[in-house]
Amino acid sequence: MDSFHGVQSMDVDPKLDYDSPSVINNDQLSDAGTLAELEERADNLQFMKQKAFSSFATTNDGLSEGLEVDEESTFTWEIKDWQSLEKKTHGPRFTFHNYNWDILLFPHGNNSPSVSLYLNASPADSKSSSPESSVEIGMDAGAGEVENVPLKTNEAEQDWAVCAQFSLVMWNPDDPSIYQVSSAQHRFNNSETDWGFTNFYDIRRLAERHLDSSGALLENNKVNISAFIRVIKDPTGVLWHNFINYDSKKVTGYIGIKNQGATCYLNSLLQSLYFTNQFRKVVYQIPTETETPNESVVLALQRCFYTLQTANYPLDTLELTRSFGWDSGDAFTQHDVQELLRVLMDSLETRMKTTAVEGALSDIFVGEMKSYIKCVNVDFESSRKEEYWDIQLNVKGMKNVEDSFKDYIQVEMLEGENQYQATGFGLQDAKKGVVFQSFPPVLHLQLKRYEYDFQRDMMVKNNDRYEFPQEIDFSPFLDETSTIKDENWEYALHGVLVHSGDLNAGHYYALLKPQKDGDWYKFDDDRVTKATLKEVLDDNYGSGNGNNGDLLSGGFGRTMNLRQMRLQIKRHTSAYMLVYIRKNKLDTVLSPVVESDVPSYIPQQLAEELAEEQRRRKEREEQHLYTYIKVTSDRQIQRHHSFDIANWDIKHAREADEEGAKPRTLRVKKSLKLKELMKVIADDYGIDNIESFRLWTCCSRQNRTVRPDIPLDPNHEQIVEEIMEASSKANILRFWIEEASYDQNGVQIPWKIGYGDSSITTPEQVLNQEPSLQDQSNLQLQPTTKDSNILIFAKYFDPFKQSLEYIGHFVVDKNSFVEILKPLVCKKLGWVASSTMINVFEEVKPMMISPIGPKTTFDIAELGNGDIICFQKVYPKEEMAHVKGYRDAVSFYSFLLNRVKISFFSYKAFRKANEEPANGEIKPDTESESKLEDGNNTSITNNDDDDEDEFEFWISKKDTFDQLVEKVSEYINAKPTHIRLYCQGLNGSIRIIRKTNDVLKNILSSCYADNLSTVMYYEKLDMSLAELEALRPTRVSWLTQGVMEDTKVDLLVPRNGTYGELLNILRMKLGIADKVSNLEIKLWTSSSNIQKIKDMPVHNAPIDNHAGHFYATLKTADELSFEKQMEALQSNVLNPDLVSLDDEPEQLLEEETFRYIQVFHFQKDTHRTHGIPIPFLLIKGEKFLDTKKRLQNALGFPDVLYSKTKFAAIRGADPHSKPVYFETNNDKTISSAPGVQDSQSSDNLELFRELNDEDSIGLDHFDRTPVKHGYSERAIFIKH
Repeated sequence: MDSFHGVQSMDVDPKLDYDSPSVINNDQLSDAGTLAELEERADNLQFMKQKAFSSFATTNDGLSEGLEVDEESTFTWEIKDWQSLEKKTHGPRFTFHNYNWDILLFPHGNNSPSVSLYLNASPADSKSSSPESSVEIGMDAGAGEVENVPLKTNEAEQDWAVCAQFSLVMWNPDDPSIYQVSSAQHRFNNSETDWGFTNFYDIRRLAERHLDSSGALLENNKVNISAFIRVIKDPTGVLWHNFINYDSKKVTGYIGIKNQGATCYLNSLLQSLYFTNQFRKVVYQIPTETETPNESVVLALQRCFYTLQTANYPLDTLELTRSFGWDSGDAFTQHDVQELLRVLMDSLETRMKTTAVEGALSDIFVGEMKSYIKCVNVDFESSRKEEYWDIQLNVKGMKNVEDSFKDYIQVEMLEGENQYQATGFGLQDAKKGVVFQSFPPVLHLQLKRYEYDFQRDMMVKNNDRYEFPQEIDFSPFLDETSTIKDENWEYALHGVLVHSGDLNAGHYYALLKPQKDGDWYKFDDDRVTKATLKEVLDDNYGSGNGNNGDLLSGGFGRTMNLRQMRLQIKRHTSAYMLVYIRKNKLDTVLSPVVESDVPSYIPQQLAEELAEEQRRRKEREEQHLYTYIKVTSDRQIQRHHSFDIANWDIKHAREADEEGAKPRTLRVKKSLKLKELMKVIADDYGIDNIESFRLWTCCSRQNRTVRPDIPLDPNHEQIVEEIMEASSKANILRFWIEEASYDQNGVQIPWKIGYGDSSITTPEQVLNQEPSLQDQSNLQLQPTTKDSNILIFAKYFDPFKQSLEYIGHFVVDKNSFVEILKPLVCKKLGWVASSTMINVFEEVKPMMISPIGPKTTFDIAELGNGDIICFQKVYPKEEMAHVKGYRDAVSFYSFLLNRVKISFFSYKAFRKANEEPANGEIKPDTESESKLEDGNNTSITNNDDDDEDEFEFWISKKDTFDQLVEKVSEYINAKPTHIRLYCQGLNGSIRIIRKTNDVLKNILSSCYADNLSTVMYYEKLDMSLAELEALRPTRVSWLTQGVMEDTKVDLLVPRNGTYGELLNILRMKLGIADKVSNLEIKLWTSSSNIQKIKDMPVHNAPIDNHAGHFYATLKTADELSFEKQMEALQSNVLNPDLVSLDDEPEQLLEEETFRYIQVFHFQKDTHRTHGIPIPFLLIKGEKFLDTKKRLQNALGFPDVLYSKTKFAAIRGADPHSKPVYFETNNDKTISSAPGVQDSQSSDNLELFRELNDEDSIGLDHFDRTPVKHGYSERAIFIKH
């Protein structure tokens, strides 16, 4: 049988009978007998009651845990004629608990092949409570829910709800032992008045034998249906609530806080601080009027508090976290509540200095304790008083808060070997402890729920049962000598901050009591609900079963069902922080915050922002009524020094343009008429008269240029939308403003395209015409007829300035020669027309700049409206010799097409700002970022103080590396040969740019198409780049105190050099060349991927380019002795390049008394290597205890660390072989290694004999290497 939301179907076959249909109240049901003792009949009310509600039983009283019955009742509907029932039938209505109830029956199924049966509820006084007014019923696919569409009623009727557990029983009245029962629990409300079972019983089986019985449910066309109903008390108002359309403010009067991802801990703390009203008032008093919320923690906090105080919607903390300096990664990183509280208080304390509320936080949250050591036999005490903001209490082994405080102030005796050295009295028996001098008005108690599990090598949550009271007296924990001990130190519980889950997956929420005598509420992110005292106390004491396992572990690999998971989560839910308020300070701490406590600018700012948001929302709603246009004019073109007349596409705008060159973007209504549009543009440009200009539409051409095309007649009654339709190819309307010219009398000259008839067609006529122009760049030639007039824009290229300059626009006759413009251009630019030669080019498109003959007409040159021509003066060769850059317009246009702006920064300054981390890694790129120095202890980097300049310039992507370096050298005053350049990739990585003949486009290219690196670093060198590139950067870790301390030494060695040369340079760099020879230094390399030794190279071998990391240290006396022995045995045995750890000649091994073996570090698993591996000398005949002592000296391990280290033999050449541990007990070492007896003592264990050349010694101990933190491990911080 189908069910929904806890619905349970049961097929049973007992035997009973009802005398008559009736409503039977709870007091009519006897409690005699258990379910097993009762007769199994449907008319046995006691049996059916227990049977019906048994599916919900989790406690002895038959109730689900935490639920309380309000009232119970039973009703039976007798159906005398099944066949006459309608498709949807309501049973008789019965009333109890102020609600009307009836059974809703679909005898032929509700869109189902089964009988559908539901329980219907409505308020007794509801206008829609009659069965006839029951609403239409539908069915969600796959669910047993009846979807109701409630009638429109008043608000009070809409808010009703009743929680009930119920069972519906269909049974044979002639044989009550035949019945079918299904049970469910539901919150009946105005939106869900019906609930039950769509597939209650198969219609085809109604008249057939029921299970093993002799009869059917439906016999003689009769059947009875009984409803057993148990109304459950709902003290919080949210029992079984689906929280659809739940309004926290409406239900509780308070609002919640949105979770940004993993900020539930922040939300809980904010709610707790918000309801500490005295703290809220102090925060409001911090002056922030001149600050901005994204930069000011205090202002953002003030705005958060005011929103919580006045808004009807959940608070968004994005503004607050931005003020903290957090990004989205921090928002998805869960932190500790107590840690956040301390960081926040530190930030606020700093901000409150020199203000009127300085020190106010201490008055609320800070108490004082005294740490002391008091001698027993002499009069001497050493003590120190200190303030505290919170108290951390042990939970493990403690029963409650009182036990934890007793543990906190427990006295420790210093006696025997641990006596205290008292000044003037020598060693004395003493008492050591802590006592509280005072407690603050608001006391935060952090419960130490997390502890380190040494067996599992991880932090785990301790969820042991730990009780905390509603009220507690802290006076017993005050210093006996305190003068304030006799005061009232009783505290009342104000808040419980709860953590649900384990260390890796959890959730925080807060249970708070906002008012002194008010109710408790649960603040769970954006949802606020009323809470019971049980939810506050009992539910957060912890499980008490000592289970610290993983939250979702079912044990033995079992998968938990939903109910088990809920129970498991509950067991992992416990209080994490408690907030107590001193009872005699409750009125002060919880005094109401009124409007006068809030700075007036806070609500004013929020109101303005709300109005602005509403305006923007309205704009978005009306967006379809508006469009954007772009407008340019000659004023802007004069500042534009690139292709076309403007950079219409902002994404590709050239930064080389002057300020004010970009087209203006305006948002206008599509319904504006042209004159209205012109008025909007005139207001934006500061033009008084719209008759003094006209608009040209600019169209996109097939060659991807945008040029003016058609002038618009303002007398035409067209609207913006019609202009858009006419320019269907354009995504956005673009306009060019043509401003009018005036004659000497101030009279506006008529427009020469579309309006005039006079013409000027010869150069002489051009020179004789001198119109009075509003803008001297607007040079107009009057064409012969309006049909032959065209609009031409003119620029000129200045090779000395390396720039394109705008001359102006011309209206010319397309049948005239291009040379007619020469006199005007010369006059405009101050050239003598008669002696000046000019070259003319057409700017067809960025990749096509075509020359034009002066005797060519505009028509033959195919020039039309909006076309651009470029002039260049022809200079003598002597003058052109001084040009630095491009000599003609064509090459300069090519530069404009391929140029890229590169920013240069000092590599020296970069290295200062990015010091190497503690673990010695070079960031971000090993090869490029090492501080390269030569063997003479002289840095290759020039140390001039001015080597930190920043600059930028444009350069062509077609330029070569040499051209780039040449240009950089002009900025930093260095030889081009002594400059090294670095390129920063799009991901932030930095690489060296090698000298090459390739073009910059390929040098700067990244793995992303069409994206070039535009950030570079320069480095001045004391040697030429060619010399430098013949050297190899090498880093050596110089060990001075075993592996506990190493110094990173960066060297430059010849790329084809030997290890001997490397050691020579190392000795010179360390300043020990005169004291130590190469033979006295032990050098080895490790693999780059695992911390294990790769080779111990000899001095005359060439350096391996894949050697990994280098380590070096001084040899011990034993190792020097071994070297001498090796020299004596080398006569006819050795002639290798390397002395390998795993390839010794057998002849040598037979006679040797020393042998190197590698020692490496790991944690539990040999795959988890860490630390620095070392080659260690095994001595023939040396016992293990002596070997251990010598190994400790070689490692430099302190006694404490060495005592916790396990020793293991790693067999064979496989670096990840299973370790065979040497177990130590009372200085007796026992080995489980093959060939060694289990009981063998340390005196007889000899590693030289037991370990062969391929074996290693593994040291198993905790990895203390600093770890780079990812998002999930970020430390909490507040920047501002």
